[in-house]
Amino acid sequence: MEKTGSGARAPSTWRPDIDGLRAVAILSVVGYHFFPHVFLGGFVGVDIFFVISGFLITRILVEEVSAGTFSVLSFYARRVRRLFPALALVLAAVLAAGWSWLRPDEYAQLGAHTASGAAFAANLLLWRESGYFDIALEAKPLAHLWSLGIEEQFYIAWPLLLWFLREHRHRLRIVAVVFLVSLLSGVAMLRHDAVAAFYLPVFRVWELLAGALLALAAHRAGGDWPPARPALLSVAGFGLLVLGIGLIHSASEFPGWWALLPVSGAGLVIAAGPQARWNQVVLGNRAMVWFGNISYPLYLWHWPLLALARILFNADPRPEGLLLLFVLAVLLSWGTWKLVETPLRTGAHARQKVAVLAGLMAVLGGAGVLLAQRGGQGGDGPRVALTAGRFQEQTPELLDDCRLARPDLRHLVRGCARDPRGTERFALVGDSKADALLNGLVRTSSEAGRWLFIGGALPHTQVIPLLTDAGGYARHQPGVRLALDTVAVNPNVETVVVAAATRALFNLKSEDSIEDLPASLHYAVARDGLSRFTAELLRAGKKVVLVVDNPTLPDPGKCLTKARLVPPEPLASWFAVVAPKPGCRLALARHRELSGQYLRLLGEVRQMAPGRIAIFDTVPHLCDEHSGFCTSADGKGVLYSYTDHVSDYAAAKLGTVLNRTLAAGPREAGALRRARAPAPE
Repeated sequence: MEKTGSGARAPSTWRPDIDGLRAVAILSVVGYHFFPHVFLGGFVGVDIFFVISGFLITRILVEEVSAGTFSVLSFYARRVRRLFPALALVLAAVLAAGWSWLRPDEYAQLGAHTASGAAFAANLLLWRESGYFDIALEAKPLAHLWSLGIEEQFYIAWPLLLWFLREHRHRLRIVAVVFLVSLLSGVAMLRHDAVAAFYLPVFRVWELLAGALLALAAHRAGGDWPPARPALLSVAGFGLLVLGIGLIHSASEFPGWWALLPVSGAGLVIAAGPQARWNQVVLGNRAMVWFGNISYPLYLWHWPLLALARILFNADPRPEGLLLLFVLAVLLSWGTWKLVETPLRTGAHARQKVAVLAGLMAVLGGAGVLLAQRGGQGGDGPRVALTAGRFQEQTPELLDDCRLARPDLRHLVRGCARDPRGTERFALVGDSKADALLNGLVRTSSEAGRWLFIGGALPHTQVIPLLTDAGGYARHQPGVRLALDTVAVNPNVETVVVAAATRALFNLKSEDSIEDLPASLHYAVARDGLSRFTAELLRAGKKVVLVVDNPTLPDPGKCLTKARLVPPEPLASWFAVVAPKPGCRLALARHRELSGQYLRLLGEVRQMAPGRIAIFDTVPHLCDEHSGFCTSADGKGVLYSYTDHVSDYAAAKLGTVLNRTLAAGPREAGALRRARAPAPE
């Protein structure tokens, strides 16, 4: 997203082919966001941007360092004039739109994202927010600023490192080592914490360094650059870019090794130089250069428009609506580049412009912090109330005490609670799906059996009830071990109820469906891990109840609330305002079909000890078997709260049945098995 200087283009350094490559990057990203089923790997455009940025900025810095004209203050002043004008405009516009259309809770989150965007720390906030308690990225109008955060965090240290190594004979080798360390650590982290590998700069900096290495090599080569056979380099680079966009998809282990395709492709295209014929014809033409010029504001505008449209119309726009949004994004981007970005980035009064822009960004960041602290109050958006249902009894205040086996490790689990009204007879263990059940179980319990809970989901770890050495589950194991030891040594606990999301057990890529479950290759890992977990409970003398995960439906706010704005036709049809919401009505037969591997896994685990392991199927209580469909609400209340987690109303429905059955004593296992226990295949 970089230009080659703080003022107008210098003819000797401007490369139209790099502007064209920037166009490839932005059109790929926009294509993926608007038409993800067509541009499957379009998100790799961000990686192309990283390479371009690393090359252009390093080229400027290394020339200044060599000439003795480098100044940290001058560098950051250029960054302010380059990035702040368009960013400040978009942040202000999104805040204004949010004031009119967002609910207080949504506006509060938008405030936090505005503050992080203004501070170039959006990637860090999204990393902290990630997890089952987080709303989908599609409902975050500023989620796309994560890449800008990574880029600017890199530029905090990079100019200083270049200056420090200015006379070092092995400068290129040192940078290459840093490049390799970042790449290899990112690949390793991907197996342990994919979210961290995606958002944290230490695991993505190698992509910027790929461009930086090109600039350093070109500077050292001097008159021998570009290298021989530029046409071959250009064609090979384009081939890798096409492969990256065509082969990589949302289920790929990305960034990791896959990111080498777009990064290498962009590097080869840049290395080929502006004289390469392919670069001249494909990238250097006026249309591509024009899109390259507006690429930064287009990156900033396109995602908020799409996200706000989804929120405003409570639907995913149809192709006609998406095309209209794309045209609007292009027009806004052109206007921003022409009337805001270029005048403030170029011309006289540079110091005054920097001061005003920095002050404006500080005001926007401060406003975001204030909104987040005030819970979004002050916004004029609609108040959406979803009927909670008939279970309105007060849940007793739970003690923050689950008799931990290791109190010094309390930080490993989100939830650790106990009902103070009596001795715990039952324990609930699991991830956020268990957490969603807790209040309903506690409120519908009786003196015949009270509850203890340990588990839940922290931003980057949750109590997934698997004991395994598999890499994808490694970060969860300390909390899982703590939860297991805690309930195993508790002499009061007779029965342990285990609940976990299907997607967590199978480490699925999708967070809003189980469509990818039938193709999952993690069956053996999930089965063995749950078997080990259950076996330790059995050895401790406990009975075990495995709770069948609920059907996966969208957030009820999407399914049960009306559009916040109903435009006239044909816009209403273009934005699917009156169309049935996809996913809000799930065929029970389809859910059972998708759940085949999962139900077989539970059946196999139960066969370890059929008399002491029971299965409690939630589906008959959440779906209408007569109609054959699962929906977001029944005739009395809303069944889901956030994403696909059951509501407090649904938890009480389930809790009523489960408490009554467990309190019956020795007959519990047989009763639960009759309640739709799946048989092993």
